[in-house]
Amino acid sequence: MEKKEKEELMEEDFFDKRDIRRAGRRVKTLDDDKPRKKHGFLKFICVLLVLLIAFGCVYYFVLDTPKTFYTKIMDKLSNEKNITNKAKDINLSYSFDANIKTNDKENQKIYNVINKTKINGIIKYDEKEIIGSNNIKYKTNDLIDITYSLDTDNKIVYFKLDKVLDKTIKMDINTEEDEEETYNFDTDVYKNLYKSFMKNLKTSLENADYERKITTVNKNVVFKDTIIIDEKFEKEFLTKLLHDDDFIENYAKLDGSTTEEASDEINKEIANLKEEKSTIVVYRAIIKNEILKIEVLDEEDSITITKEDDKYNYEIITKEKDKYKGYIKVNKDKNETSLTFNLEATKEEIDVTFNITYANNEYKIETVDTDKAVDFEDLTEEDMAKIYEYFTEDKTISGLIEDLQLEETISENPNNI
Repeated sequence: MEKKEKEELMEEDFFDKRDIRRAGRRVKTLDDDKPRKKHGFLKFICVLLVLLIAFGCVYYFVLDTPKTFYTKIMDKLSNEKNITNKAKDINLSYSFDANIKTNDKENQKIYNVINKTKINGIIKYDEKEIIGSNNIKYKTNDLIDITYSLDTDNKIVYFKLDKVLDKTIKMDINTEEDEEETYNFDTDVYKNLYKSFMKNLKTSLENADYERKITTVNKNVVFKDTIIIDEKFEKEFLTKLLHDDDFIENYAKLDGSTTEEASDEINKEIANLKEEKSTIVVYRAIIKNEILKIEVLDEEDSITITKEDDKYNYEIITKEKDKYKGYIKVNKDKNETSLTFNLEATKEEIDVTFNITYANNEYKIETVDTDKAVDFEDLTEEDMAKIYEYFTEDKTISGLIEDLQLEETISENPNNI
């Protein structure tokens, strides 16, 4: 092929400059049709995160001050609904047992008996009356069943020893010291006292001195809030109570005193205040917003409570350097709550564990016949003989008496049963 023909062919097969410009515009148009990268959305997310972090910082370090946090707690504790619920009639079942370890050889037999005893019961409480029943077991065997009723107005207890005596026994629980004093069991009085107390404590806490630092507890970043409880705080709080008519009125109702006597009592407390300072230190996780540790410190004693999983460990050190430590463990399952309380006293060389389980429900309780009740002092010789017979012939009770090594004492003094 000649040179001239080749040049003509090349001119036909390749774009000229105008074609290239047109092709470039077409390529650009095709690129515009492709989905663009979401740079705008990512920027929006980044800005939102920055705003959230900034708001979190403002909340935790500006708005969530110790004062606002603890006043919110006071608001919750003094909520009218919570107070009303707590003041309602009580109707619950419960069980109690203990485990005591000690080097006290002299009283070891008593502790052994306690460790083998379990109490189950039902109690119902209202403003005028407390009624209940108890089943006491020893070594898993029934020891005694008792049904009782407490007249809170007249301070009289009525009880029946089931399987022992077919009579309701009445006892006056007033002592000589109590005769000059009266005690009020009206739940409204306690409810009103609680409301007034919490209201004035809240306002005092709002004016208290706080310190805040950031530290760690068990690898958790926490706020360390220190509340200063000094003479100024105590005086302000007591003065608020003194000028709260609702508090004074209900405080006087507790023991039947006058409002003047109630005011005089608080005035004496104010006059006896000393220039002492104590601190309450609360360690609160910033992320989880839960309290992990509390310290109560003064010039002589210290109390430390630390949360560990589902239990709270505590340690108490007195001014004499005596140390007490242990834990409190609470488990909730539907309407049942179980509580384990442990105490270890170093000086006394004793380790005690109490287990309590209770549940709220509408339990039926057999009531005692108070109309036909017999005064304890009016029991006949036949009645006393039946009681003595039960306590000496029942195998479970006999085993308990034997474990306590009281056989000789009882046989010599049967009237002391």
